[in-house]
Amino acid sequence: LQLLLIGSDGVDLSDDLSLTHARRLLREGKSATGVAEFLAKKCGEVENSDNTAVIAVVFKKPEPLAKSSHGSSAMKLLRAKWAAAEALKKKMEEEDARVGQETSAEASTSLEA
Repeated sequence: LQLLLIGSDGVDLSDDLSLTHARRLLREGKSATGVAEFLAKKCGEVENSDNTAVIAVVFKKPEPLAKSSHGSSAMKLLRAKWAAAEALKKKMEEEDARVGQETSAEASTSLEA
């Protein structure tokens, strides 16, 4: 066990992308606090929540990344993929909610008839 991530209600840390982000940030030299703050901010932006909390406990720091010009572009790509995945998740949740409302309205109409 290298890393333990704990999130409050509304913080989704179940996907591999959160763990990938956390490991990457640690390899770039960020502290456990920095990782927790980053993940809480990202989750709060996606969930539109103002009371997100993330705890990161580092048992064993991963090997640091070698200095290269590719590191920063790789992180930008990872962040872009994260944002795209979260946007898709939000869109799917909105669609599920819309379909649920339509189904509820149809059920009410058929009961009235």
